Amino acid sequence: MNATESALGLARKAGKCLAGTEICRKAIRSRKACLVFLDATAGRTTRESIEALARIHAIPLRVLDESIRLENALGKPNAKVAVITDPGFMKLFGGADQSSKVNSHGGAEKE
Repeated sequence: MNATESALGLARKAGKCLAGTEICRKAIRSRKACLVFLDATAGRTTRESIEALARIHAIPLRVLDESIRLENALGKPNAKVAVITDPGFMKLFGGADQSSKVNSHGGAEKE
């Protein structure tokens, strides 16, 4: 498990992370989301809708690379989208002020 997966798991246990496409859409629309994570295996429709919502509401989005799975990090089967709901937890993800791709070492690669 890398740093990103560990931080996501910690946020989930602390109640500061929501997982699941619909609940995440609601959190983005209501501006409760501070940071959005998208699994690399998410379908095209899910990817496009979440990317559009994050862009419209100016919420940073990170697309995880293929070696990181949200379902493993969160313990929720088939999780493709997750949001962090507490600005304090964003520090765990290394300054998520811009959209980026997260590599297998937990670091961000700006797009």
